Amino acid sequence: MGLPSKTTTAINLHTIIHLLSGFSIFLALCLLVPPASGYSGQRQKDILTDRQTEDLREADDQPAEKLKLYLGYIDERVQELQQLKTNRHAQNKDAGIHKLYQEFTQLVDELQDNMSSFDEQHEDLRKALKLIVEKSEKWPDVLNQPPPNPEYDFGRKTALEASQTLHEDAQKLLDEQNQYFAKQKEKKAKTGGL
Repeated sequence: MGLPSKTTTAINLHTIIHLLSGFSIFLALCLLVPPASGYSGQRQKDILTDRQTEDLREADDQPAEKLKLYLGYIDERVQELQQLKTNRHAQNKDAGIHKLYQEFTQLVDELQDNMSSFDEQHEDLRKALKLIVEKSEKWPDVLNQPPPNPEYDFGRKTALEASQTLHEDAQKLLDEQNQYFAKQKEKKAKTGGL
């Protein structure tokens, strides 16, 4: 076996340098190009008005109110879906339905993220959670109203799954919060309010 020749070593070194420079360019591009899915704030900006975005920002210190705002934005999409389904003169109806399913799903995901975040802070979300449970129970009926269509069937499936998950998570969180705050009330009663 012996030692490699100078030519073999030079070729190997040249190959390694070439691979490293290619990897460096790839790494730089990965860092410079934002992910295709976008950032949460960017997604919100695309589907919410400036006023709605500002309302959410102002409600950052009022968790229950922020959840109710999201719930209202989701309900708007549900109402728009109902209206679009019955509007015989709507142009690009299938594309509009597809868009509403996507926006619905994005807003449900944002609502769920906020629920989890506020729960970790032991915020009292019981009133907002009751509303979420009530309203999310009705959404599948509306989401299933448009007739089957390959242009939006996947969007509908995703929206239905998001709705179901939100409903289950909100119910579970409501039950947990009812138990948590009942225990807190008991502790307070035992210690005399101290």
